[in-house]
Amino acid sequence: MLSEPLMARDHAERVAQVLKAIADPTRLQLLHLIQTALGGEACVASLTERLGLRQPTISHHLKTMTTAGLVTRE
Repeated sequence: MLSEPLMARDHAERVAQVLKAIADPTRLQLLHLIQTALGGEACVASLTERLGLRQPTISHHLKTMTTAGLVTRE
């Protein structure tokens, strides 16, 4: 029998949003590059160069990651 309390719906939705954001291989690569960069910061130009993608594509992925609370932008 299941006796543990049910995860609150809002918490489950938040976790799902984060998992969805990192379920993309490009976003996982971006997250790794940012986390391992000096000071945990990276500019979009460096990310586009490193991944060989265009700036709008990188910006789209960063927006998704920002919305999920995985990164912050300046």
